[in-house]
Amino acid sequence: MTFLKWLAGFLLTLVLLILVAVIVIPMVVDPNDYREEITNLVKQKTGRDLALNGDLEVSVFPWLGIRTQGLTLSQPDAIGGDMVSVSTAQLRVKLVPLLSKRVEVDTVVLEQPQIRLVTLKNGTDSFSGLAGDQADDDAVADAGSGAAVALVVQGLELTDGTILIDDRQAGSRTEISNMNLVTGNLIGDILAPFDASGQYNDGESPAPLVFELEGLAKIDTETLEVSLADIRSNLEQNGNAMSATIDAITMMSNQDIELAGLSAKVQSPQSLELAVPSISVSSEFQNIVFGDITAKSGDLTAIVKNLVAKNVSEVLNVTGQLSIAEFDAAKLLKSYEIDFEPADKNALRSVSVESAFSAGLDEAKVTDLTLILDQSTVTGSASIRNFEQPAVQFNLDLDTLNLDHYLPADDGVESTEEVSGGEALAVPMAVFKMVNANGQFKAGQFISGGIE
Repeated sequence: MTFLKWLAGFLLTLVLLILVAVIVIPMVVDPNDYREEITNLVKQKTGRDLALNGDLEVSVFPWLGIRTQGLTLSQPDAIGGDMVSVSTAQLRVKLVPLLSKRVEVDTVVLEQPQIRLVTLKNGTDSFSGLAGDQADDDAVADAGSGAAVALVVQGLELTDGTILIDDRQAGSRTEISNMNLVTGNLIGDILAPFDASGQYNDGESPAPLVFELEGLAKIDTETLEVSLADIRSNLEQNGNAMSATIDAITMMSNQDIELAGLSAKVQSPQSLELAVPSISVSSEFQNIVFGDITAKSGDLTAIVKNLVAKNVSEVLNVTGQLSIAEFDAAKLLKSYEIDFEPADKNALRSVSVESAFSAGLDEAKVTDLTLILDQSTVTGSASIRNFEQPAVQFNLDLDTLNLDHYLPADDGVESTEEVSGGEALAVPMAVFKMVNANGQFKAGQFISGGIE
C-alpha cells in the first residue's frame, strides 16, 4: 500500500508538472526572442541568409514543437534569389527522449516549399559553399566526449511543392510541380512507407508527366545504403498511361544499384506488357546488365536475352539476343490500325525472328539472323554505320519467296496496260540514288509478276 501511495503521488506530481509546463512555458518563453540568434547561426555555418518572415510559435505537450511561416534560405551570391522558400514549416520534438539525449522528431511539415537548384555555366551551383570547410570545434569536442545524440525523424509531409532544376551548363531545365510527399521514418531500422505524387516537365515533352509513387524505403545513415521495396507507380502523359511495380531496389554505398522484379504495363492505343527480373547498374552508370526481358503486345511476345549496356556515359555499346516467337503479323497490323491487305489472305500469318545485335550511338549490327515469313526463311547479317549518312552492309540468303503474295491486294479495277516480264522486274534506280550500300543477297527461288 505504501508503494502504491508513492507511485500515485509521483504520477500526480508528474501530471501537475506537465500541466504547468503546457500553460506556463508558452507564456514565458517567446521563440521570437531567439530569431536573430537563429539567423546568425545559419549565416555562420552556411554563409546563407535565413529569413523568418512570420512569428515563431511554440508548443510543449505532447510535443516540444515550433512552427513558423514565410521561411526562406538564400542562394549563393553568384546566383541570387532564394534557394528554398516555405509557406509554413512545422517541427515537433518528443520531450521524454530528450532526457536520454535522443531527439525524436514527429512529422516535419512543409507547406508549399519552393526549391530552386541552379547550376551556372562556370560550374557554380546552389550547393556551393553551403557546407562549411572547417569543422566545428565544439561539435568535435562533443563527439569525442561519448555523448552522442541519436536523431529519429518519424516522417516528412510535403504539400504542393515545386522543385526547379536549372542546369545552365548542360542547357536543361526540369521542373517537378504540384508535388506531395508523405513518408514514415526513413532513417529507422525497418522499411517505412512513402507516398509521392506530382507533375514532371523537362521542357521538351509535349505534355507534363503526371506521376504517383508509393512503397517502402529505408536509409542506412552509416553506410548511406538506400533500400526500397514493394514499389508501385502510375504514370500518365498525353493520354497514354503506364503502371509499374518493382519488388526491390538497393542503392549501395559504392553507388551500385540492384533492381529486382520489374513489371510494367503501358496503356495507349495498344497495350504493352514488360517484365524484367533483374537490373544491375555499376557505379556512375557505366555498365548496366539486364535479366531476360519479356515484352508482350497482343499476340506478339519478344524476349531479349543477355542485354548489356557498356560505357553508358561515354561510348555507348549495347549487345544482346532477340527472340520473337511465331505471331500473326496481319492481325497485329490491324490492331495498330495500319490499313494493309496483302494479295494473299494467308500471307503474314506466321512470322518469327531470331538474331543477335549490337548498337552504339552511330552504328548498329544484326548477326545470326533467322527471319521466317510464312514459308520463306531469310538468314544472314546486316549493319549500318553513320546514321546521318547511312552506310549499309549486308549478307542475306533467302530460300524461296513469292513477292506477289505480299503486294497490296487488287482493288478490283482491271488495268488495260500490258506489262512485260522485264518491266515487272525492273529496278526503280531513282529510289537508290542516295543509298550507300554494299552487300550480297542470294535467293534460291524468287517470284514476282509471274516471273520465276
